[in-house]
Amino acid sequence: MISRYLNKISGPLHDRIDLHLSVPRPGANILAGGGEPSETSAAICRRVEQARDIQAQRGMLNRDLSANELNRDNLVKPEARALLLEVAERKALSARSWFRALRVARTVADLGGRARVNETHVAEALTLRMIDLN
Repeated sequence: MISRYLNKISGPLHDRIDLHLSVPRPGANILAGGGEPSETSAAICRRVEQARDIQAQRGMLNRDLSANELNRDNLVKPEARALLLEVAERKALSARSWFRALRVARTVADLGGRARVNETHVAEALTLRMIDLN
């Protein structure tokens, strides 16, 4: 049913959605307060605020970075670009998907306090945009 529903949405519309996630139902143990403690909302809020501060120091938010700015070598490591290129060729990513994934990777790097996007950031961004990988 999910697949049928997703097929009703056009590719260009999918390209405009940055994050595509599957969120599993929590088990009874988690609902009862068991399991691993998760990060608090306050801690997440602090990380997001720090990431926004990093973006402001660069002069603009990631959402406003142009294609040329996203491709600057001082923001993306060559290995990260190579991974994205490999996946883009294998999965025939559109130009829009390429830059959306790179923007998400830039944000993941900012959330981790990293100045440059590395392979791990690109892999996480592609996972968060998993619709592009199907």
